[in-house]
Amino acid sequence: MAKPNSGIGNVTTNTGLVEMAMAYSRSRVLCAAARLGVADALGEEVRSVGFLAENCQADATALYRLLRALASIGVTEETTPEHFRLTSFGKPLRRDVPESVWSAVIFWADLLADEWSLLTDCVRTGKPASQVRDPQIPSRWSQVADANSIFRGVMGTAPAEEYVPIADAWDFSGAKVVADLGGGAGSLILAVLGLNPHLRGMLVDPESSVGAAKTRFAEKDPSSRCELIAVDLTQSVPAGADVHA
Repeated sequence: MAKPNSGIGNVTTNTGLVEMAMAYSRSRVLCAAARLGVADALGEEVRSVGFLAENCQADATALYRLLRALASIGVTEETTPEHFRLTSFGKPLRRDVPESVWSAVIFWADLLADEWSLLTDCVRTGKPASQVRDPQIPSRWSQVADANSIFRGVMGTAPAEEYVPIADAWDFSGAKVVADLGGGAGSLILAVLGLNPHLRGMLVDPESSVGAAKTRFAEKDPSSRCELIAVDLTQSVPAGADVHA
């Protein structure tokens, strides 16, 4: 009989399932690093724990443990005792680099993690997280001051090509105008218009998102087939579309 493998706080022969159960720890490590600005403080240099603690406004001992945890998943490397550098894998965690994933990490590991914690009750009741949450407990969305800017930094910002499989799965042959509601930077509607030359589009979102999308649409949609409409979707939905995405 095979000897059981040791886990953290348990002894089990099925480490695979336990590792899945513990997978959230990586998410929390990444989230903490993003919120503290560890990657930005490291930049292109090798930095001491003391330097990083001062720049990240963190406890040096606790930050050292976090940096070692980041090293265990390939984000940082401890070059000499208590000195770290950012790896190429970890570089996109910086906010000042092209294709930064900072907003996406916060979006998934912080803002949406709150919703996922309610999954059991969602499945039990068939209701979304917003309806099963105790009304006395505020959501992360309402607590985090930069939640809206993070959302805008993630939603619809990927290259339109990545949305092509989604757009291609739908038959728009009978439609004339497609409205992308809450489409952020507009990747989905750009993909839909790219595959369907007969269509016109509408990108509908609050002013902050629509304003940020104007430059992109001026470049990607020079024929102005897509109308950018700033509106609060909790109050109204503009008329004029055959299909709403």
